[in-house]
Amino acid sequence: PLATERCQMFQSPLYYLLAAGVYQTFLPLFSADTVIRIVKLLSIICGMIQVEICYRTLRIAYPGKVSLQVIGILLGGLLPMNLYMSQSLGNEPLVGALISLLILVVYQVFSGVRRESRETFILMGFILGLALLTKVTAILIVPPLLLFLSAEIIRRREAPGEGIRSVARFGIIVFCVALTVSGWYYLQNWIEMDRFF
Repeated sequence: PLATERCQMFQSPLYYLLAAGVYQTFLPLFSADTVIRIVKLLSIICGMIQVEICYRTLRIAYPGKVSLQVIGILLGGLLPMNLYMSQSLGNEPLVGALISLLILVVYQVFSGVRRESRETFILMGFILGLALLTKVTAILIVPPLLLFLSAEIIRRREAPGEGIRSVARFGIIVFCVALTVSGWYYLQNWIEMDRFF
């Protein structure tokens, strides 16, 4: 549906497409109330994924320091907003999980766990595209992503010109992939309503 058709139709579609698929799959088997509870499992799973991503990030940040990892996982896993949002229907837990995953991949590049390669940039663009297809506020991760990863890429290069070329390549790959994944939705909005969101 278009954003102007009903209340809350302006939301990006990915979470709602997934929820509708789960709803349609289980509706012939269970009552509507039970199916709603099953759909809520999407949010709960996304909350659990965020705890797992927190764990993986802390293993990189504090290798061999189990006590710091445990404290970090307790803090990350018990964030009130994560606990609250993971129990309700909505796109916030999914976009949170996707942005957390994107931050993990960026951190892996920083720490040297993951190579700075075309495949990594494609993965980042794909995750960013899914996040943008889940909620438009995912765009807020773009400026810090550009700033920190660009600084790291330039720092690793010996020649300044080589660093700038690598940053340009990174930006082009990430944003082309993100636009390929989510651009159709924003283009549809532009065509139908003369604005992207």
